[in-house]
Amino acid sequence: MASKAIPHMNAVGDLVVPEVPNAYKLERFIFDFFPLAEEMTVLRVEREKEFAPIKNKEGEDSPLTARNLVLRLYPEEGLSE
Repeated sequence: MASKAIPHMNAVGDLVVPEVPNAYKLERFIFDFFPLAEEMTVLRVEREKEFAPIKNKEGEDSPLTARNLVLRLYPEEGLSE
């Protein structure tokens, strides 16, 4: 569980953007499942070249930044829009 400040609507429909955590977000990470795996392989890679987490809708660590990394790695593939 992670404490998060989650925007929400109040009873009259106004948007409330809290400054302090007001909810719990249930999160799982890939390494949480390692103990459940029958077999596992670990690869060491250059983080700057091959690691692109998607944690945010926009900005840093977003789908767009992950896509841009893939396009830099494989420019000849020319992923279409």
